[in-house]
Amino acid sequence: MADLREQFDQILGKLDELELTTVNGRITETVGMLIKAIVPNVKIGEVCLVKREGEPLRTEVVGFTQDEVFLSPLGEMSGIG
Repeated sequence: MADLREQFDQILGKLDELELTTVNGRITETVGMLIKAIVPNVKIGEVCLVKREGEPLRTEVVGFTQDEVFLSPLGEMSGIG
């Protein structure tokens, strides 16, 4: 299990090296382990940072509805919702 955690930490470390674009949106609700939000101009697989007290939460765009996106957290969801 430690190997999997190490791999996950390496992947998260590589995310820090990416060039980011700032887009503002807003969370509309949390549904189970997903966050629904209105975020313009994002694509499936893109990583979004959700502001919260302390460190921002990394999330991945995993789906869409007509007006909203579904974000899957890449960490603990505390402080969201």
